[in-house]
Parts: sequence; C-alpha cells; structure tokens
Amino acid sequence: MHALLSYLYHFEAQKFEKALGNCEKVQRIMLQQILLTNNQSPWGQSQGLAKIKNYSDFTDHFPVTEYMDWHKVILQDKTNGVGHLNRTVTRYEATSGSTGARKWIPYTPLFLSEINRAAQTWIHDLYKSYPAVKSGKHFWSLSWIPDDLRKDQDSDDLNLFPWWQIPLLKKFMVMHPAIQNAPTSESAWHATKLLLCSTEDLTLLSVWSPSYALNLIYEIFRDRVQIAAMLKTKSWGIFSSELAAHTPCTRANFPSECADLETFVQMLWPKLVLISCWRAGPSSGLAAELADIFKKVSIQGKGLWATEGVVTFPWKDKYPLAIRSHFFEFRCLQTEKIFPAWELQMHQEVQPLITSSNGILRYALPDRIKVTEFFKQTPCFEFLGRMDGVDLVGEKVAYATASQIIVELNLQFPEAKITCLAASVSDAKAQYWVIGLGNLETAATIAYAAEEKLLKLHHYRIARELHQILPVKTQLFGDSLSQAQFLTRAEIKGQSKINSIIRI
Repeated sequence: MHALLSYLYHFEAQKFEKALGNCEKVQRIMLQQILLTNNQSPWGQSQGLAKIKNYSDFTDHFPVTEYMDWHKVILQDKTNGVGHLNRTVTRYEATSGSTGARKWIPYTPLFLSEINRAAQTWIHDLYKSYPAVKSGKHFWSLSWIPDDLRKDQDSDDLNLFPWWQIPLLKKFMVMHPAIQNAPTSESAWHATKLLLCSTEDLTLLSVWSPSYALNLIYEIFRDRVQIAAMLKTKSWGIFSSELAAHTPCTRANFPSECADLETFVQMLWPKLVLISCWRAGPSSGLAAELADIFKKVSIQGKGLWATEGVVTFPWKDKYPLAIRSHFFEFRCLQTEKIFPAWELQMHQEVQPLITSSNGILRYALPDRIKVTEFFKQTPCFEFLGRMDGVDLVGEKVAYATASQIIVELNLQFPEAKITCLAASVSDAKAQYWVIGLGNLETAATIAYAAEEKLLKLHHYRIARELHQILPVKTQLFGDSLSQAQFLTRAEIKGQSKINSIIRI
C-alpha cells in the first residue's frame, strides 16, 4: 500500500516540481481558477467576481481581510445549513481567531483538494527521503476535538483525504474507533496511548507540537507497568466503562521492565524512522528535547500548515511555497506593502495572505515568516513565530485576549494590580502565570479565575486536555521594585514595553 500510494503521489509531485520554475504563471492561473469557482456562489455573484480579469483588478476590488470580515456569513451558513459563501461546504473545522474566540473554517471538496496537493507532494518526498517508513505503520494526529465539540464535529480525520485514498490509508494508518468515538478527551488520550503501545511496527509518528510527542512518551514510560498489564489482559483499565463498546489493544512483548527512557523508546518502536512535528520558532527547544530522546530517529519540521490552508511544506530539505494549493500574497512587515509570491525578495519578513476555493479571499494569517532562498523561481521560507500572541504548544493565546483577561482580573481582584500574563515551558509542559502585586493569600483564587477564562479559548482547552499545559499559577510581588526587576529580565530585547503576555 505504501508503494502504491508513493506511485500515485508521484504524479502530483511531478506537477509541483515543474510549477516551481513557473511561479508567476502558476499563481496567476490559481487565482483565476479560484475566482471562477467562487463566482458560482451567491456571495461571489453579489461581489461581481466574474468581472475580475487579472491580479490588478483583484487587489483593487478586495481589501486584505481577517476572520471577523467573514464571521457573519460563515456562522449564518453553518447555523442555517445554507451555502451563501460556498454551496459545496461538507464540514467546518474549528480553530481560534485573533480575539481568542472559536472560529469556523468552511471545507469544500475543492478546498480539500488544494490541501491534498501539498500533502501528496510532501508524502511522496518523504517516501523518497526516508524509504524505511514504507516498512510499517503510520500514526497521524491531524486534529484533536475538545470535549464540548465531540458530539457535534466530524472526528474522523480520514475524511480530510480524497475518497479514493481512504481505503489505502486504512491499511497502514494506526487508527482505532475508541479514539474517534471516546466521550471525553481523557478517554481518547488514554486510548491513543494504548493503541500506540500496541503498535510494534510503527515507522512514522506525525503530530503538530513536539510537546504532544514528549507528553505521550513521558506518560507511557511513567505508566509502563500498568500499560503492560492492560495490554496483556486486553483491558481499557480505568476507562473500561467509557470505552466498553470498543475492542481493547494487545501486545505480548511490551518493554515494561526497561528502566532507561532512551532504551525504552527503541524497544517500544524498534522500526520508528521519522517524527514529523513543528521544529521552528517557539517549538525549536521542544523539538531538540525530542531528538535527544529519539537519537536514532529523524525529526522533520512541518512547514506552515493552518486550518485555513497550507503555506509551506517540507520538500528536498527546504520549505517552498505551496504554489499549487492556493493563491498567495505577502504583507511586508517593514513597509506594509503587499507583494504577490513572484515579487518577493531574499530575507523579507512577511505575513502570508491566502485566497482559496472555500470562498475566503485575501485572508491574513497571523504568522511571521522569512524568505530564506528560492527553489527555481519559488520562494522558500522559515517560520519565525505568530504575530498575534504566544503559542508555545499550539494554544495560541492572542495579545488582545490576554489584555482583556487582565482587565477582567483587575476588576475582579483590584487589590492584586495584575500587570500581565507570563508564559513558560519546561520539561515539555507549558504554563501560564498571572503577574501582579498583592497578598499571596489570594494567589490561588486569582490563578483559578485566570484558568477559567483561558479555558474558553479553543486551542488552550485542547492543549490542557492533552496535558501539554499545566494549570495557571500566580506570581504576586510584595513591592513594585521587585516586580519591575522581574519584568525587565523577562522583557524581549528591543521592546520598549511589556506585552500583555511575556515569555519567561
């Protein structure tokens, strides 16, 4: 099945490699195709998309947008089941917006095909670069659904792939209905650990944040004796009642007696070749920690993938623009000028804008990337970080959201004089701290209140449910001088003021 997929994917990989030498032509064609597709919707017709003949017309007609520019029509379509923005929507994927509130991105068959072009090209290159991944099973964590959406959202990630690929993928993907159908995130996480522990022939582990993989292996190693007992007796353990409808996992030679972590992971997954995860920006330290544990396993960075679309992906040890997936523009962070992909220059730091076939046009992703080189005519990028806040393990807490939380905490606890939130990461666990002045006796109460507010954020809740983030704590200083000295040490070089969230 691996060989068959590799063969099928090579057609798309050939098209991508040819496109790399014709960046401007390919991108102009992409724009025309997307405009033609979106013109079929009531919204597209009302905007006169049929009259737009070229890129110049496009930029004159449409401004740069953010999610709130689309929120009303998307929510109306999702709630009422109509297709004002796009008549072919098959599902809505949840993510969090710049204000921290949950936002919904419409997925259509054509939009999924745009993303799948990049996925096929990347996987084909992965098969060529790491041929041993063909010798076993793959685990892909594409999305994680928090408890409050488990009853309402499609939990089968295979539905993100074209119909003809699904039977092939099922043959070697590590999957279990207990994960998709678990009633809570805790039981789904438990099922995930047992499923992976039962998979001796794992060759690829694909996750988003490296903290996911670190938490996974640390918990498996910590609980290895109990896991061995469950695998031997074919039991779900403490979640037996929640997962009663599903067949438990089993494995006879689970290395429960191994006391050394590095040796343990080698015995647990002796065929593991590659871990795919974020390894740039704020994830670089965690990725290095992961590499230190899995010394015989390669770690490959993800590129820039978002719920709204794919910008870059790994290809021949570079991260080129996914020019066959969407139409791209870039806002220069120094001049604010907008450039199409074919006009970018070396070393520019930019913010990507995506136009895609799901109906969302000139959408500004809150990410900072840098042009590092050109593959033929196509720019390649380095991910520098998010523009709108702190994102240690995928929790995406925006500056605006943090500011609002601080205002609310100061109204609730005026004696504490809350200054900011501080974010830290240690031993694969992220944590947020409330920084302020006041009586230490109120610290626990303030921390609880802050945690309740942060849990309203979609991605923060997921990160907590996956044990990537510890509960909030409070650091209250006895005097302004001590607090000022702490903030000065934590301040990022070159900043003239403390943000609503700081890194410590």
